Amino acid sequence: MSKKTWDGALAAGLLLGQFWAMASDQAKVDANYDVFATIDKNNDTLISSTEFDSYWAARPDKEATAKKEGKAQFKKIDKNGDGVIDEEEYVVYLMPLPDDELKAKVAAAKAKKAKEKAAKL
Repeated sequence: MSKKTWDGALAAGLLLGQFWAMASDQAKVDANYDVFATIDKNNDTLISSTEFDSYWAARPDKEATAKKEGKAQFKKIDKNGDGVIDEEEYVVYLMPLPDDELKAKVAAAKAKKAKEKAAKL
C-alpha cells in the first residue's frame, strides 16, 4: 500500500471513528442492520454459516486466517447455537443495549430498510 493510499485510509478511518462516536444509538443500529442485510444474500433475515464465511473471507484484512477466524466469530455471534445468526444476535453482538431498547431499534432499522427497498421498486 502506498503512503498516499495509507494516509487516505487512515484519514477515512479517523473520520468514521469520529462519526461513530457522535452517532445516535439508532444510527449505529441502522448501520449495523445495513451490514447484516448485505451479508444476508438470500434475504431470509438469517445469516447462514455459508453467507458469513463468504462475507468474512472477502474482508481485505482477513486473508490468511479467514476461514478459521470466521468460524470462531460466527460461533461468538450465534448466541443460541442454532447454526444461524438472526438480526438481534448480530446487532446485540456489535452493540449491547437493554433488550427492549434493542428490539425497538432493530424493528425501526428493519422498517427503514423495507421502506428504502420499496422506494427503489
